[in-house]
Order: sequence, then C-alpha cells, then structure tokens
Amino acid sequence: DSIWSVNGGLQLGQAGGLCAPPTNSALPNPDTPNNLLAPWWTDLDLSSAGNWYVGGLTDGVYNYTIFEWEDVPRFGNNSETATFQIWMIDGTDYIWYAYDHLDGTGGTIGAEDASGMIGDTLYFDGSGSKPAQNDEWLVASVVDTPAMLEFSVKITGTPGNYVFNEAVVSGDIGGDHAAFVNTLIGPWPYNLFLPNIYK
Repeated sequence: DSIWSVNGGLQLGQAGGLCAPPTNSALPNPDTPNNLLAPWWTDLDLSSAGNWYVGGLTDGVYNYTIFEWEDVPRFGNNSETATFQIWMIDGTDYIWYAYDHLDGTGGTIGAEDASGMIGDTLYFDGSGSKPAQNDEWLVASVVDTPAMLEFSVKITGTPGNYVFNEAVVSGDIGGDHAAFVNTLIGPWPYNLFLPNIYK
C-alpha cells in the first residue's frame, strides 16, 4: 500500500495524494503527501540516468526491505546526482536512511505522520545538517511525556549573571537524563528559571 516516488520519498499506507511531487517542502506539512519518509525529497529524473532498486535481505534474525536511488540526477541537471537508501526492518517501526552522496543543496530530509502534523525536518534547501558519505540516520518517534523534577538550589553569584546547575534524573523514560536549569540572578522580574531537559 506504499507509494514510492522517484523524487526521493516513500509514502506509507493509504494517506493519499501524490507521493513526493517535484516541489519539496519542510516537514511536517498538513498538505499532501502525508505519512512521508523523505531521505532526499527533490526534483529527480530517472529518464536520463540513474537506477532505482527495491530488495529484501535477511541476517538470519531480521528481514529487511531496502529502497535505493542510485546516481539519480536532478531534473535538467545530470551533473548533480544522489545515491541513498531507506532501510526497514520488516514488521517493526525501525527505519533509517543511508547515504552515499547528495549533490546540490535543494532538497528535504525528514519524515512526517499520516496527519502531516507530527514530524521533523533535518535538512531543507541548504538549511540544517546534510548527511555525509556513509552516514545513516534513524527515523524514530519520541513520545513527549511530562516529567516532574523536584530540587532545591542555593545560588551565590553576581546579579545579572547566569549560574548553571546540573541534576541527573532517571525514570521510566529510558536511562539517565541530564537537566540543566539556567538561573538569572537579580531582583524580580529577573529571577527567571528556565529548565531544559535532554538526554
């Protein structure tokens, strides 16, 4: 039920719409296509050069489905080509992108869900991180669950300066996480507490 596009995308399920048309956009985007995997969404052209493959592999434990774009040029520009893959472990939600090369700057790397409301863009038309040769990027969803932190601090310092406090917390969200609280010292309204939790 998936739609595979020469333009560097794979639309999963039956979300509808044209899969990865020639004009790319940042993700998420509620406009179609939705439920999109976009390892390199740009205006590509297989009619003049390049190859397109789909295959299956097994390592004896897992079965994999691989979609590959090999040396596919941009439309109207055979000097800029791209070679990249989507790897999936069958029957799971483990998906990653693998790269050999991406010529040029115009393109989108990201993914979004069927609603087009949840997703992320790692690279868009020259902005963000572009993968290098042999890079592999995991496509993963992270459930945003609230975390409660209780702590007390004693602050000494010069008014107007920041003090960085570090706490290590753990719980059922998968391993240890570091929490930083940046505190601006000074009279109200400058005694701000700005927490940021990250793994």
